[in-house]
Amino acid sequence: MRWEMITTLKLFPTVRDPGPLGVLAVEWNCAVRSDRNVGRCENTPYRNPRNGWIWLHNSIRDANKGAYTGQQSQIIVTNEGSGSLMVGTITIGGDNRLEFTTQNDACSNQILAPSGSCTVSVWFKPAFAGAKSAYLQVPTNDQLTPSLTVNLTGIAGTTVIDQTPPVEVTKAITINGGASITNSGQVALAFSVQDASGVAGMCVSNSNVCSNWEPFAAGRIWALPESDATYSVYVWFRDGLGNSNATPYIASITLDTVRPTVSASVPGGVYNKGQTVALTSSKPGTIYYTLNGTNPTKSSSIYSASLKIAANAGLKFFAVDLAGNQSEVMAENYTVDTVIPALSVTSPLPGLWTTQTSVTLQGKVADGLRLTSFKVNGSDVTTSYDGSFVQSVNLSPGLNQITSVAIDEAGNQATDTRIVGLDQQEPVVAVSSPAGGESVYGVSYLVHGSASDGTGSGVKRVEISTDGGLNWSIATGTIDWSFPWLLPQPGNYTIKVRAVDVAGNTGYAADVSGVVRAAYRLDILIGGTGGGYVTSSAFGISCNSTCGALYENDSAITLKASPSYSIFTGWSGDCAGTGDCSITLKKNASVTATFAKDQNHVARIAGQTPQYYPSLQGAYTAAPTDSTIQIWGIQLDEACIFDRSVTVNLQGGFSDTYVSTTGATTVNGSLTVRRGTVRARNLMIR
Repeated sequence: MRWEMITTLKLFPTVRDPGPLGVLAVEWNCAVRSDRNVGRCENTPYRNPRNGWIWLHNSIRDANKGAYTGQQSQIIVTNEGSGSLMVGTITIGGDNRLEFTTQNDACSNQILAPSGSCTVSVWFKPAFAGAKSAYLQVPTNDQLTPSLTVNLTGIAGTTVIDQTPPVEVTKAITINGGASITNSGQVALAFSVQDASGVAGMCVSNSNVCSNWEPFAAGRIWALPESDATYSVYVWFRDGLGNSNATPYIASITLDTVRPTVSASVPGGVYNKGQTVALTSSKPGTIYYTLNGTNPTKSSSIYSASLKIAANAGLKFFAVDLAGNQSEVMAENYTVDTVIPALSVTSPLPGLWTTQTSVTLQGKVADGLRLTSFKVNGSDVTTSYDGSFVQSVNLSPGLNQITSVAIDEAGNQATDTRIVGLDQQEPVVAVSSPAGGESVYGVSYLVHGSASDGTGSGVKRVEISTDGGLNWSIATGTIDWSFPWLLPQPGNYTIKVRAVDVAGNTGYAADVSGVVRAAYRLDILIGGTGGGYVTSSAFGISCNSTCGALYENDSAITLKASPSYSIFTGWSGDCAGTGDCSITLKKNASVTATFAKDQNHVARIAGQTPQYYPSLQGAYTAAPTDSTIQIWGIQLDEACIFDRSVTVNLQGGFSDTYVSTTGATTVNGSLTVRRGTVRARNLMIR
């Protein structure tokens, strides 16, 4: 096996002259190889399979130990390996460890590089005469040999003088294990002192005066004064030679026997939302709690932050202060109800208008918890066992708001608000047509009028009677209303009108008296192959097809026939002849105007004596050169061929009397010019 890392320790005791207090001897254990039986420590290696070799070497060639005289011996630790060597805290142990001390320790907790070294001195300071022994412990990071031990021995002469009192090791006196507070007047004291000659006695007191020495013990029970306060305990120690500390060692503790009180920031009760509850103790300490109604113990949850109570919970809690005093167990029960009461108002209906000065409010209210308040417009209302209620509410003219409010034990609130109107004012209604005394005739007459209700509930409907109030019909509209009156037999009639508002108030209009006169129907028909108009300016008649209307009895009507590209051939029915038709209506009448299509005046050669022709082709064939041919503004079905050495001007779109032009002439066919000159205006060829 190849070894690359070698760690070597060399211990070199240094000889000093003996001092007046005794003789120091240093002893160390030597390790020898198993294949040698060497009784010397010089160059005697011990193989460490992990880190290499460890050497123990002394400079005086003593076989198993070196003995030196004097007060001090120096140990040198050297790293002769190739890796770093970590040295731990060097300590002294053994029976007489108090009489050996380290000085100038440059090795503890150091890391030695290869070839590096450090030193530590050991002093022997005996307290009394006799042989003494101890050992020096040198820890390293060697995993197989983590600690080296150097044995220490010394002999103290008869001239040793001990004037040192016992000294504390860790803390000379502790109360209740170092506690700062207690709830019991009986406390446990613990002492930790040492002395070379041994600790023989101690004196414990509640004041700075020692009055009673007793044998030393590592601990004892001690009584504090009775009242709550912070107390100090004083203790003196004495060794076997009578040395004692002039200044006592002191430890303090607070006596607290008062139980803490604990409270919740939110008292138990019924709430309509989750609550955040803070627990508070009157004294510092720990609060334990449960939320399921069981009694808490010190194993229960520890309070550290505000509790979020989102649902029903039974909170119980208590506090333990720093002295261990425990409070009473407190309890707070929380009910969380987020459901609002079920409020149903069945009457009156919202938006109701009435003529009565009061209405009866009816309905029902229910809640999973107890209902604590039910008010209508701020006044308490009593509900029956099943939650139903009946309450009269007075109204003022105009709009009235009725507000019902139900509140349960958790504070959840249900509200119903509705508007009810009081209207005792009659609406106003009037007839605008017909006017009083007006005569009407025909099949029907549209009666018109208006109605209003001021600041009341508004007009709901208008009713009309044309038989003196025996029968009523509803008009169309309210503010501006109308009614189609189917006219009865001729005679005198009275029209009555009334308006009803939303509240039920009824207002009447002044009666309108009128006369219904007889009326007869005149029907006008258009016949024949042609077309034209029948007109009567006095009666606003203008028909180019079948038309008709009702006219008052004895109406004298004159009808005039106006042909259009046609020839009026005469009247038939209740009129005859080719002149104007005059008729006086005493009964229903009917007349027919017959028009024949004019085939002979479609085109003409203009001049002082125009020459008429039934076609464009005919007019062209007869036209001399430089002639103007005028054509009706109609549609012609022709295939014209112009094959003459003449010049003609074609002008289309003329009226049937050739007085004016009204549009264009359309030839549905063709027009072919083979010879001559043709000039055209208002002529379309398709």
